[in-house]
Amino acid sequence: MAFFENIALHNGWAMAIIGWSIVLTGLAVLSFAISRLKIFFGYIEAREAREKEAKSKPAEAVAARDDRSLLDIQTAIRVYDPLVALLGENFCLAALYEKAREHDLPHAHITISAFRDAKILVPSGEGNFHWEPNG
Repeated sequence: MAFFENIALHNGWAMAIIGWSIVLTGLAVLSFAISRLKIFFGYIEAREAREKEAKSKPAEAVAARDDRSLLDIQTAIRVYDPLVALLGENFCLAALYEKAREHDLPHAHITISAFRDAKILVPSGEGNFHWEPNG
């Protein structure tokens, strides 16, 4: 019994409990931090993706946020030309609509319809179109 009395006499039980609680608290904090790494890295990846997307946007498409600027067909051609270049020679209209939506261009349906009426977007068969801005 002298062993347990020495532990009690020199505050051994209190030190054991405090040591145990320090270790348990440290493990809990470490576990919480590790569980949040997925959220932290997801935030970092999303931020990098937004920065990459901002760099890949054509400069004129970003500048053309004014609805009135796309009323002029020549201005609209200059804005849409880099987008069409990303799509390749033959493309479907859905892809062009998607690119216009990605770049926040106003009135994409009306503008693309005007391109078709002006024979700038010419059907190339099988639902695909090609771009002829010079008519």
